[in-house]
Amino acid sequence: MDQRELVELARRGDPDAFARLVDPALARLDAAARLTPPIFFIQAANDYSVRPTIELAAALEGTGKVVQSKVYPAFGLTRDEGHQLYMQGPALWGEDVRRFLERWL
Repeated sequence: MDQRELVELARRGDPDAFARLVDPALARLDAAARLTPPIFFIQAANDYSVRPTIELAAALEGTGKVVQSKVYPAFGLTRDEGHQLYMQGPALWGEDVRRFLERWL
């Protein structure tokens, strides 16, 4: 759902639309709730924020969806380096992702 649709829902009186408009975290939770394939959230501890991994996994717990999450130790020294975990850190996360894919896909 894009911003225009949310604005229209808010205008029509949808009580949750305004919250999703002003809180991007709620929009992420809404999007995650609509996901159907197995989900594996991964981040390095020194990424810009690990809140998305923690909060999205917690929000999906108990929904019947296949959800796994892991915050890996700091990758590199800076937040920028931590954010590069997905590209440059397969030696760290590769085995976990392989097992997840073998099990669920």
